[in-house]
Amino acid sequence: MDVRVKLNLGLEHYLNDKNRYKTVQVEDNTTIRKLIKRTGIPLEDVCIIMVNGKYQKEDYRLKPDDIVSLFPPIGGG
Repeated sequence: MDVRVKLNLGLEHYLNDKNRYKTVQVEDNTTIRKLIKRTGIPLEDVCIIMVNGKYQKEDYRLKPDDIVSLFPPIGGG
């Protein structure tokens, strides 16, 4: 099945592409954790995970056509 991955705020360089979106084919019942590992992003570089605009945890099981947005830790003051 296909899911779309959107990398934000500096994670884009993991795609080796100027486009922040990437369609990734995964097996049924793939978790976000497995998806992140498959894309080569270190888990510690991902702090916020959203699927279809809602916060999710790494153990969320993906569904066809999900849009996964990943964000790094954000600092500031």
